[in-house]
Amino acid sequence: MNFSPKDKLEFKTNPARYIESAIIKYAAKSPLNRLSDYNNEPVIEEPLVGFADGYDPIFNEFKNDSIIGNFHLTPLEAFKFYSEKQGKPTVKDRPTALSVISVGFTLPKKTRQSNRPKSRLAAPMWRHAYGQAFMLMGETLSHIVSLLESAGYRAVAPVCTRPMSMPIIRDGLPFTDWSEKHAAYTAGLGTFGLNTSLITPKGISTHLGSIITDLTIKATTRIYGDLHDYCLHFTDGSCGKCAAHCPSGAVNTLFFQAKKCLDYTMNDLQKLSRELEGELKPPDHPMCALCQIRVPCEACIPTVKSAQK
Repeated sequence: MNFSPKDKLEFKTNPARYIESAIIKYAAKSPLNRLSDYNNEPVIEEPLVGFADGYDPIFNEFKNDSIIGNFHLTPLEAFKFYSEKQGKPTVKDRPTALSVISVGFTLPKKTRQSNRPKSRLAAPMWRHAYGQAFMLMGETLSHIVSLLESAGYRAVAPVCTRPMSMPIIRDGLPFTDWSEKHAAYTAGLGTFGLNTSLITPKGISTHLGSIITDLTIKATTRIYGDLHDYCLHFTDGSCGKCAAHCPSGAVNTLFFQAKKCLDYTMNDLQKLSRELEGELKPPDHPMCALCQIRVPCEACIPTVKSAQK
């Protein structure tokens, strides 16, 4: 990828602004950002982009078992591990600078509303958009990685690793060694809800990805101080609608039961899907997502007033 003199100047002057603009423009123009079976409706809204210092001490806190666990990688560890997994030159040094670029793709209003009224599982339009957003994320991140490399920097997007890394099994549950949600939290994109999804300025229906690079980028200021600052249940107890919508009881006002959610998804949801829609043809597959719709945080950072509707 070649930089024009104008690109070089803009990139050097304000790399954060240049990268954010490049992400937004690329995603907007990609053919993957259209749902061909739904009148070419856009797959996502304008992306959210945040930046974190790869040496932010908070990444070490995520190794605490009460948050994620010691198996979770710091950005430096992930930079080295995923560079090797993707066949890139081995990272032997400790870069002077390390930055994390976090990207959020949120589903548009029309896609979210396809689940109404009183859905028992995610609507076909939602499922198609979610799956396509995953592909669009990989394509967009790969584009930005190429851009950074052409500018002389090292960069890697963990989610683009093929074959994908096997999950770490702990207490019978799959975990990843690089949490996109926690990277996004660190990069100022949002905080966690009762259902463990990330609540962003555009809501909770968000697909996340990230890039780790040795380019120096000014970190986005986190305007919150706690993992749950945007969740009304944790801030003042005024909400619990995601728990009320959860068909499995995995989301409740005490804690999130991940094993129960997984069991429901792998068993009961499959049966319900066949009952309501018959056998789905791959790559289509049943999804729940009921804890992300018709809730105050569906499309914004909620307020107490929105929880009372």
